[in-house]
Amino acid sequence: MLRSASRRLMVVTFAGIATACAGPASSGGTAPRRDSTVITAEEMTRVQATNLYDVVHRLHPEWLNQRTAATVGSLNSAAPAQPIDVQVFLDSQHIGTSETLKQLAVSTTSSLKYYTAAEAQTRFGAGNLNGVIQVIMTRP
Repeated sequence: MLRSASRRLMVVTFAGIATACAGPASSGGTAPRRDSTVITAEEMTRVQATNLYDVVHRLHPEWLNQRTAATVGSLNSAAPAQPIDVQVFLDSQHIGTSETLKQLAVSTTSSLKYYTAAEAQTRFGAGNLNGVIQVIMTRP
């Protein structure tokens, strides 16, 4: 009796694991999990925005969150901290801050990639304290 009960328990356990692993993919009703650091061309077209700022604002507004940092001269003073904006790179060329995204069309963009401050410092160099949004253009 104990043997058959433990076999049933193992079958139930294995079935539970198989169901948990296959769950969302086999249910048919859920969308695949998207990468939190990438916005694809397909995602951009679903948003129906005309500029990249609106795309980012709708899909990943956390990419646009400004942080503040005290300037060197204001560390011991009452001067307010200065906001630090996310930097924008077109492929590998720095083109500005998040406001620049308002001037870039969705139709010419293949994807957007977000880099954290640490990743941005490594890939694009110093001065990217609030991260980088890299715009990858569509190739003809």
